[in-house]
Amino acid sequence: MIEAGEDYSKVSWLEWGKEKKAKAVPGALNFIKYAQSKGVDVYYVSNRLFEQKSETLENLQKTGFPYADAAHVLLRDNGSGKEPGRLQVQESHEIVLLIGDNLSDFSEVFDNQSTDVRNRRVDSLKTVFGNRFIVLPIPKKILFGIVK
Repeated sequence: MIEAGEDYSKVSWLEWGKEKKAKAVPGALNFIKYAQSKGVDVYYVSNRLFEQKSETLENLQKTGFPYADAAHVLLRDNGSGKEPGRLQVQESHEIVLLIGDNLSDFSEVFDNQSTDVRNRRVDSLKTVFGNRFIVLPIPKKILFGIVK
């Protein structure tokens, strides 16, 4: 889309997902496999649409990610945001680490807020950044939720 100078469209997003050619962010696969080796469950909470579940699973499996199954890949069903996925994981796990590329990947307190409000909330949560919240530029919009 950047190369073509196009804005986001649902149609092009769905078509791109069907290509199943997303690559792992450098270090991500090794990190997730390391977490798995330590007995940590990993959940992939994404704003991808539920209708993309099949190709998302195939892409993750093709890339070699563990836990690439229907139970561990939580996609957007209604509305947007990752809070429903985080809450679902919290029903059975303690979330110890969230990795994402957007403040809303970590908490709903950042959703639909002005820059000033988001900045104040980041400041109030500064002790969790780098410890519980890990910010990475992730080209494919997948949130890695690490739980124990």
